[in-house]
Parts: sequence; structure tokens; C-alpha cells
Amino acid sequence: ADVRSPGAARSWQLGVGSDPEAVAWDPHRPHLFVVSSEDGTVRCFDARSDGEAVWDMRAHRKAASAVDFNPAAAGVLATGS
Repeated sequence: ADVRSPGAARSWQLGVGSDPEAVAWDPHRPHLFVVSSEDGTVRCFDARSDGEAVWDMRAHRKAASAVDFNPAAAGVLATGS
């Protein structure tokens, strides 16, 4: 999508009352990205679709301040608090 075109930009709901802390794109599935948030939740979104998270998990009791994929091993995600 050309984001310069009106209406082409997309947005995703990250959750009520939680600020995003970090974002990482999946190097093995480039249409997916994850967002870690202040409430300790990590959510995965599909850039090809609107809105809803593909999956989410409660990764930490405190803010999940870091998130990254392993570029050598598909499906391996690390989070930090």
C-alpha cells in the first residue's frame, strides 16, 4: 500500500491503557510484527489485516521493554523487562 494515498495508512489497537515499549518485525514472516507494552503484554499483528491481534501473551509482570526475533531460527522470540 502506498501510505501517501489517503486512507492507505493502517492502525492497530494495542490495548486499553498500555503504552507500547518496543516493536519488532518477524524476519521469517515479514508481514508480522510484535509490540511489547507497559502492562507486560506482547501482541502480534499482521500488517496485511486491520485491527485485531493475531495472538497475545502476558510475558512479564512489569513492563515488557524489549522484544526481538532470532534472525537464525524461525519462531524464536525473546522479551525483556
